[in-house]
Amino acid sequence: MTQNMISIMDNIVLSLKPILSKKNREKEFAAIEEHLQSIKNRETGILICGEFKRGKSSFINAFLEQELCPVDTNIATAAVSIIRYGETPKIVRWYGDFSDPKSETFNSLEEISRYVEAQSKDSDNTIWLDIEVPNVKLKNGIVLIDTPGVGGLDPRHAFLTNYFMPKADIVLFVTDKDSPLSASEIDFYKDKIASKARQNIILVNKSDLFKSEEEQSKWIVDVQDKCGTPEKTPEAIPISAKLKSEYLKSKDAEDLNESNFEALEKEIEKLTETFRKGLLLQLKEQILSVLEEMRGLLTIQLEQIKEPDPQLIARLEGEMRSIEEQKQKLENPNSEYRIKINSIITQSRNNVDLRLREGSIMLSADKLRELADSSQARENPDWLQRQMNNAIGILASELDTMIDDAFAQVMLLVGSNTNSLSTSRFEHTINVNLTPTERSFGTVACDTARHALSAFGLGMAVSFLTGGVALPLLVAGGFLFGTARDASRNRRANDIIAKLNPQIQIATQHLSSYIASRFATFNQELIHVLQEGMQKMIENKTTVINSLTKLKVESAQQKQLRAKLLNEELKPIENLMTTTRLYLSNPLEKS
Repeated sequence: MTQNMISIMDNIVLSLKPILSKKNREKEFAAIEEHLQSIKNRETGILICGEFKRGKSSFINAFLEQELCPVDTNIATAAVSIIRYGETPKIVRWYGDFSDPKSETFNSLEEISRYVEAQSKDSDNTIWLDIEVPNVKLKNGIVLIDTPGVGGLDPRHAFLTNYFMPKADIVLFVTDKDSPLSASEIDFYKDKIASKARQNIILVNKSDLFKSEEEQSKWIVDVQDKCGTPEKTPEAIPISAKLKSEYLKSKDAEDLNESNFEALEKEIEKLTETFRKGLLLQLKEQILSVLEEMRGLLTIQLEQIKEPDPQLIARLEGEMRSIEEQKQKLENPNSEYRIKINSIITQSRNNVDLRLREGSIMLSADKLRELADSSQARENPDWLQRQMNNAIGILASELDTMIDDAFAQVMLLVGSNTNSLSTSRFEHTINVNLTPTERSFGTVACDTARHALSAFGLGMAVSFLTGGVALPLLVAGGFLFGTARDASRNRRANDIIAKLNPQIQIATQHLSSYIASRFATFNQELIHVLQEGMQKMIENKTTVINSLTKLKVESAQQKQLRAKLLNEELKPIENLMTTTRLYLSNPLEKS
């Protein structure tokens, strides 16, 4: 996002302040100002994913123009790395159980390979690394999320990849020239990326291996055909991390040109600009909605002075009664309106509950049996405890993501059915009122995952959190084997299952209570926001009706003076509306 775009919006918001202050609408201005600040502070999340050994780490090093990620033909990345700008190098390693992760901090970037290389013993219990590096490529707010190969993800890493996917602004799916796309890669792209990612690019690495431009073009078209749909052809760009790396050593412009990194960076910049422009356009519509409302209130009074309409007050009183009736229906839990809203919310909750039932059955049956039968469970009871805790944490996090998605859908549906409130105003009010800035996810697993993307604009996301609902950790594994130490393998496994199943059921019950609590709070707050919006409309109608009533008894001289004052108040509003309409618009289009 160019600084010019932000500077112009700064001026628009600054001009709005005295207009709203004059009408004692400081709270509304504070919400708009906070909205703008959140856009300014927003990072650009770029998630890099793909099959093992496709060159993701080489790409990151070439992109950053720094040897940050370990690269070896025999070593695969085994942990998620989140790389952002920092004045000094710092690594925070998160490790241990996903339900109760611990962290340690290092100041040397040399520690990265120790925790992300698959062959390293220290990578086994590493969940992810939070890396800060003084790299100029990241100074403008870009954050890279490096993920392990999609074909062999640890369940914890699978969760992190799938959790970050819809929240990243851009997803880069890395393939290469060495082999055609596999069925699993195509499925992953279509099921995970195409359906969830906001914006994505397919990168065909090792383009230096193409023998001709014709061969390269055919390969790109083939990738697009396999990953595309009748509705959309994905963007696919050939790159060579190897040639970019060679350019950094030789400074040979031909290497840089043939690496195609300049074209890729321009495309990333374009996608970033498009997304951030979209955020600013939402703020633009919110400001226009406020100004249009104020302009309408003043215009009604001016028109009544110029050409009195004896029926106007009666019509306004009728409109106000209609809004009051709608507000009463909203406040009545048995009204058709509330039943409709509750039906929408219930349908969304049923989907989440169904996933919980499916997940709990798999945990208590298939997953537990698989783990209990394993040699690791027999040799190390703590291992089984960690695995089940991780599985429960992953399920909890998946459910929490589903709840966020459900709330977003509910808002869209309710907003589209709320004729008395404009969509942009409605959505913004929901965001401001219902997104606490300091709340936990309700489970440690969810909390740690969101912490990793704390600056990705999640404060502006639709997250209606109710506070902590801690899941009980599974009991320590040691006691499970006391009475069955000398029993058969099958009996030992059955004993484990019998003792762990109740704990799984308890965790499931806690999750069920958490789901119920979040939906109940969302419903309550949603109604509150709608009530506030309708009450504001009633107050505006009342103000206009009172003003028009006074006009009836005013002299011609008093009406002339009132018209002058109203025009003086209207002029800055209309001027600001004109400026705001032109903001980020095509000057050749009609505003």
